[in-house]
Amino acid sequence: MAVGVALFILALFFRSSAASGTWPKTYQPMLDYSWEHALTIAQLGLFIGVFWSLLSLWAALFSAIGLDFFKTLFQTPAFFYPVTWLVIGMGLVMIRNRFRFIASVRLMCEALIKALLPLVALIILMFFAVLPWTGLQPIWDTGRAAQILMALMLTLLLFFNAVFYQTDNKLPYPIWLRSAIMLAVVLLPIGSLLAAWALWLRIDQYGLSLDRLWAALLQVLTAAFTFSYSLILLWRRQAALPNLQRANVGLALLVAGALIVVNTPLADMRHWVAQHQVKRLIDGRTTVDAFDYRYLRFHLGQPGSLALQALADSEFAQSRPELIRRIDLSLKQTNRWNQDPLVDTHNLDDVAQQFSVNPEDATLPEPLLRLVN
Repeated sequence: MAVGVALFILALFFRSSAASGTWPKTYQPMLDYSWEHALTIAQLGLFIGVFWSLLSLWAALFSAIGLDFFKTLFQTPAFFYPVTWLVIGMGLVMIRNRFRFIASVRLMCEALIKALLPLVALIILMFFAVLPWTGLQPIWDTGRAAQILMALMLTLLLFFNAVFYQTDNKLPYPIWLRSAIMLAVVLLPIGSLLAAWALWLRIDQYGLSLDRLWAALLQVLTAAFTFSYSLILLWRRQAALPNLQRANVGLALLVAGALIVVNTPLADMRHWVAQHQVKRLIDGRTTVDAFDYRYLRFHLGQPGSLALQALADSEFAQSRPELIRRIDLSLKQTNRWNQDPLVDTHNLDDVAQQFSVNPEDATLPEPLLRLVN
């Protein structure tokens, strides 16, 4: 998904460069191409979805009368992939031959966004207005503070760019409503700081995970937009829109570059997460029982498996046989939800080692082990 977004952004630059013959420096052509590409992809997705829904009904109808040929055929990769791409090509040709329809859909979308932008700005302004009286604790208690703030900020940024793309005197809304929207954009860095704080609290409590690391990247990229917009609006004021559009060109390249780099060994998030989780265990912030072995094994791919193996070979693990045993068990599993026994169930000593007993010198009764086995 990240690479897809990066390629979508780069496609705007390539398309604009091919049309103008020079590297794109203006914002308006790229905005037009972004609408065209986004609406084309959306219509293609709808077309493919309806096509495969019809084929699913076809297969289900004939399967109901005992003919499973079509159900088997439609699930065969040799049929699925060629037919899907053939339909995509046909749909793309039909869509691109109807530019007027795309332009009409864009106008409709812009009208709807223009009607919703003041509402988004009002929500953010009211939130910042009541925050001094409510405090931050209710936000942290939700456990989803960062996601909510990020969703609102990204919506405001998206709607703002979809509406305020003209640099002439034909600006939308009355001046008082336009000023309120501008104020909401100026205050967005506060939301970025709050979202970063909320995410940091979760990381400090539970450590890094892939989801939190992706959230951190998204917050950094969003903060680049919010702080840039706020500074430009405060600094340039009446002449802010042309400067915002120029900033969008550079920020778009920043987003595309970051999304590509994190999918290369230069910034492998899985490696960072694995090393961080192991460090938390060694530092004592995570106990041996609470350490998520399966997360490293099955969610972090090769970096997670290598980190587990290195942990098992470390001096820290040599004095903790229980840790080595759990690592070995997780490395033997073929999938996260594997229900096959990983020990010899006929050996009651191996079965007993799967349990923690208290006090440590206690032993489990043999009848109980046979019953559990």
